[in-house]
Amino acid sequence: MPGCTNKIVPLHESLEALRREIDRIDDSLLDLIEQRLAASDSVAALKQSEGDGRLKLRPAREAAVLTRLVERADRASPELVTLIWRTLMSYALQAQAPTVMVLWAARDPVALMERTRHHFGPAGEIRWVDRPEDAIEAARSSEAVAVIEGQAFAGFEDARLTVFETLRDADGSPLAVAIGRVAPADIADSGAAAGGRP
Repeated sequence: MPGCTNKIVPLHESLEALRREIDRIDDSLLDLIEQRLAASDSVAALKQSEGDGRLKLRPAREAAVLTRLVERADRASPELVTLIWRTLMSYALQAQAPTVMVLWAARDPVALMERTRHHFGPAGEIRWVDRPEDAIEAARSSEAVAVIEGQAFAGFEDARLTVFETLRDADGSPLAVAIGRVAPADIADSGAAAGGRP
């Protein structure tokens, strides 16, 4: 058409431009992750000075972060937001203090391991024990969380330990309890956590 100046950009050029934009965004994301991990290191230094014998894990804080971000997200699903930030928080926790998840299951160890990874992230070591009492002793005496299948320990009482989470199956039914040296003020409300973290 006479006077028309629109230039049709070949498909491969458009794709290359979009890929360059994605690379730029990836670089920015990595820079932000590095900044977040550095800030976590500073938090770890402050926590170290507390010297209260508690785990570095803060379930209430994690739940608040996830809830805020899930509510803020537009395109990203709650599952994606939860997966990304659980992974980031998991690696930050391990940088602060290597924390072991000590598991016991009699019925469905595969489901327990899957839910533990989903709930606490991929960074920490998982260790299996033969008795629930062994998991509790690890939580009492080391930087560890006892994850015990079933609800028999839901009313567990110990001067140093707290039942601070209930891990649930995909259908929402209780699967296990998490027990550790977590202060009552740091326990998340059971309905407050986002993205499948009841």
